[in-house]
Amino acid sequence: LAGLTTALFDRIQNMEQSAIAYLQEHRITELLDNLAAELVFRKPEDPRKFALDYLTRLKAARDGQGPPPELFNEDNLRALFGLFDVTKTGFITLAQYHTAMKRIGATVYNEQPAGADTGRISQDTFVKEGHAAQAKVAATFKQ
Repeated sequence: LAGLTTALFDRIQNMEQSAIAYLQEHRITELLDNLAAELVFRKPEDPRKFALDYLTRLKAARDGQGPPPELFNEDNLRALFGLFDVTKTGFITLAQYHTAMKRIGATVYNEQPAGADTGRISQDTFVKEGHAAQAKVAATFKQ
């Protein structure tokens, strides 16, 4: 009986490891996290239709037929930049840039954008990098 219990435990453990590997390989957790964030942020009247549209846009982006879904559009990114540029100079520091990227959920982004060497990141650079970072986050499909 002990051998049977050990064999069953090993089989369950192998199934669990296989499931975890599958979720990681196909970035399922990130996909569901991004979809949930979009649903909560946008609060659509028809969440099922919204989810289907989101997945359709994601598939089109994967196939090179359109941009990926973004939580923060250009206006949102410019507004966020404005929150950091309190003196309205048109620039933020590199530290502010890193903080802002984390605020939009960017886990992988250009850590040394144009202007990093002088510590002056322009709004246009921030918006460009924000779009690029969101595209990386949204790319939950296997690459």
